This record gives sequence, C-alpha cells and structure tokens, in this order.
Amino acid sequence: MGADEPRSDVFSSGPPTFSSDRLCELAHRLYGLVATLQPLESERDQNTLLSTSTGRYVLKVANVAEARSNLDLQVAALAHLAAVAPQLCVPRVVTTVEGESIAKADDNLVRCVTYLDGQPYAGVAHTVALHGALGSMLGRLSTALAGFGHPGAHQPDFLWSLDRAQAVRPWIGAIVDDANRSLVEAALDRHATRVLPHLGALRAGVVHQDANDYNLIVAEWNDTVEVGLIDFGDMTFGRVVNELAVGLAYALLDVPDIVGTASTIIGAYVAEFPL
Repeated sequence: MGADEPRSDVFSSGPPTFSSDRLCELAHRLYGLVATLQPLESERDQNTLLSTSTGRYVLKVANVAEARSNLDLQVAALAHLAAVAPQLCVPRVVTTVEGESIAKADDNLVRCVTYLDGQPYAGVAHTVALHGALGSMLGRLSTALAGFGHPGAHQPDFLWSLDRAQAVRPWIGAIVDDANRSLVEAALDRHATRVLPHLGALRAGVVHQDANDYNLIVAEWNDTVEVGLIDFGDMTFGRVVNELAVGLAYALLDVPDIVGTASTIIGAYVAEFPL
C-alpha cells in the first residue's frame, strides 16, 4: 500500500487473525520474548498482551491496509514523548533484536510497545481528583507535542480529524430518529457558522485526538491518581484545542454536573497548556 493512501481503507479491511503459535513465534524471533498471550480488543489491528518474566508488552500486528506512514508517525511521536516528556504515562516503543521499530510478518507490519497497567477511565469511579489528573495529562501532552512534526500527520482526507467535521454531513440521512438527526444537523450548522470562519486562526499541531474513555488508563500510586494514554492510531495535524475537545466529549458522558466537571478538566489543562 502506498504511504499516501487514505487510512479509511483499514475500516473496510478485516483485522489480522494470526494464530497463537504464530504470535508466540513472532514475539520470540523478533523481540526475544518468551510470553503467555492474551488477546486485546482492537477495531482494526490484532493486539496481543505479552506477559513475560521481564514485564508486559503489547504485540501489535497492523491491518494489512494500514499506511506505513501512519505507523512511522506513531513510532516517531512515542519516541519524541519519551525524550521530551518522560513523565507522561504513555507506551514506550520496544525495538526488535535487530534494532527495528517496525518489523514485517507476511504482508503485515508488526510493532511492540510497553503495556500500561491500570483500568480504563470508563470503568473507574470519577472524582474531582481524576478529572484534574485528566486535564493535566492532556495539557502536558499538548505541551510536549508542540515541538513535534511529522509528514505522516498531514493527511487532508482523514475523516477522523475534527477539523473536517463537516465531512460527515453525507451520512446524516442514515440517522433514523428524527430528533437525533435534527440535533446533529443543528450542531453541524452551528459549527459551520461559528467555528469554520475562525478555524484557520487557531493554533495547530500534531494531536492524539482520541482520548476516549477506553484509551485513557487510570492508576494510583501513593494515593496519587495518574492518567495514561494509549492508541496513537488516529493522530493527525489539526487544531490543538481538539485534544481537549475530544477528551471532554468522553469525560462528560453521564456526569451529573457537566459544567463543574468541564471546568475542572479545562482548568487543569490550561494550567499546563494555556489556550
């Protein structure tokens, strides 16, 4: 697949289905790891938890339709974060025994990263401390990524980019419920009149833009809440404020006090990365 082909192809191509024996062979041959395996959920790749005597890792077999440029972007971003913000709780790239960040297995590309211990944000009790930790982590992420650039982030047809919110209009007719369809139309109309005219003036950079409640990993050390972030597969170049917007969209699901929760998250974010 060409490096400049759209990432959307991966959603119409099924994820890899390597056998357990094949995955064990890859882990040992490529990374020198003797591991027990546990499948992990993924929308387009085959991710496997490797438990070894030296720690836990995630073996990632990419979708055959995945652009190499997207994987190069993820590897480069994680290497950048490890160098400039080592305190951020994000995966670290594990190289092969030959020093490669990305390896090949049949027609698939393979990577390995460290595993983040903890629970998904969606499965833990939400507290003011957690909301503050989330906002702070996203702010520190924006600060760290402010000095990062990569050609793989510049994909103008990437539908998942919030900068291209209007691109989803062709699918509005698929919303069966009249009230829900009207709600979406009104939101896009408001975006067209209130956001689009100012979009070009907003600060831009490479963003993770997928801080959903299952990509956020929560752990506690010494009574301190720490929020980590996984899955860098939807990174793109866009408005930096999108990082906060996506995090808010998930963090505010079903909370009783939307304004109070949003204020805590936004306050913690701007304390690290002023808007």
